[in-house]
Amino acid sequence: MAVYLDIDLDFLVKPIRKESINNVRMYKYEECSVDNVDEFIELLKSKGLLNSKDKKFFTNHKKSYTYWWIKRLMDNTLIHIDAHSDLYRNKNRNLTLLRDTDMGCDDYIWFAIRDGFISKIIWVIPDGLYDLSEADLAKKFIPEDMILDYRYEENQLKIKFEVDTRIGNRVIEYCICNLLHLPAFENIEMMTVATSPEFTSESCDKEMMRALTFLGASEDEITRIMKLHKEMPHKL
Repeated sequence: MAVYLDIDLDFLVKPIRKESINNVRMYKYEECSVDNVDEFIELLKSKGLLNSKDKKFFTNHKKSYTYWWIKRLMDNTLIHIDAHSDLYRNKNRNLTLLRDTDMGCDDYIWFAIRDGFISKIIWVIPDGLYDLSEADLAKKFIPEDMILDYRYEENQLKIKFEVDTRIGNRVIEYCICNLLHLPAFENIEMMTVATSPEFTSESCDKEMMRALTFLGASEDEITRIMKLHKEMPHKL
């Protein structure tokens, strides 16, 4: 068992967009703001999250699954720092019915659970996104017929849900908290970072590229990602 850190830099961007079109930058010319990048990086450091030597940087968040598939490590803990859960669309507890060709940036974590790569998820949400003490909030994130138990304690919403996977019936631990209440970790096996331009404006790009620098991206990687941002069309 290892710990994977999976970051979507739209975590830092306001407003939080709920809809997107793959490879289309529909919010390209709209106003947005970016949270303090320096404070974000310092918080990550304080939680021991930046010690991985294996770092991957890209635009579409579903590529995280590709790198987990290459490693083929099983039963890992996923720290998912994102404004979105990326556990959308699927309503069926039988994950073996998922087809790889249907995978998107909004549901790729279901596929990682299906294949046994992920058995525990800690979703780190932006401050104020949800009131985690709200009654029955768990049912907003996971289909009710999958949920075994949920409770709010220690500033976290803790959910257990059951699914059928390629390696049998599994109970998945799912914790939701903000970054301040995330516990510290000693070893991160791999860090994956997505920029998700489909959800952001070009006015955010400068700060997002600065965040990539602090996270360890090379100049060549940043140049490549910035090129993809600029070339992504505003409309279909």
